[in-house]
Parts: sequence; C-alpha cells; structure tokens
Amino acid sequence: MHKTKNLKALMVVRKIEGRLVIRILIDAGATLNLMPNIYFQKLGKDEDKIIPTNVTLAIVIDLTIGFRTTRTTFFISDADVSYNLSLGKDWIHSNQCIPSSLHQVLSS
Repeated sequence: MHKTKNLKALMVVRKIEGRLVIRILIDAGATLNLMPNIYFQKLGKDEDKIIPTNVTLAIVIDLTIGFRTTRTTFFISDADVSYNLSLGKDWIHSNQCIPSSLHQVLSS
C-alpha cells in the first residue's frame, strides 16, 4: 500500500485591507471565496457593507497578496470552520496564481 504524505491543505498568511490574516485556505476546487460570519465580525465591518444576493450575503474588500491588491468578493457563511478565509479557483485564475499543497506555497 502506498503511503501518502503531505496531504495538508494549503494555508497562507496574507493581508486583507491592510490587516494580517492567518489561516487563509487556498481551495482550487471551490467556486466561491468564503468568509465565515465570525471573521466578518472580527474585521469590524458594518453590516451595511454586505451586498444581498439571491444566493447568500457577500462583501467586496481589498485583498493584498505580495505587492498586489485586488478587490475580492467573499460570500459570508455561518459555518464552523478552521480557516478565516477561503479563496477559490476563480480568484486563483484571475490572479494568475499557482497553488501547491505539496510544497505549501502560492506562486504568482
């Protein structure tokens, strides 16, 4: 039987609107960028910044990766998760990033 190593999720540390965020999950299989409601509250954002959609609630905020800052839409979820943010494949592709869970890096 083949023993598989390094099956850890790719987690990075980046800035969101100038504030350092640990435990950002890079999920190449996800179609949405997610932000748990508890982290939305920690950011101290006003609820009037949430954009109602026919799917769920969303917010658009500045996310800094390296020297590049982009406006990123996050869908707010009321879930008990182990990360602060989750970035999906649309964000990965639009920012021309290459995630590697094996090497635990995000290249751009």
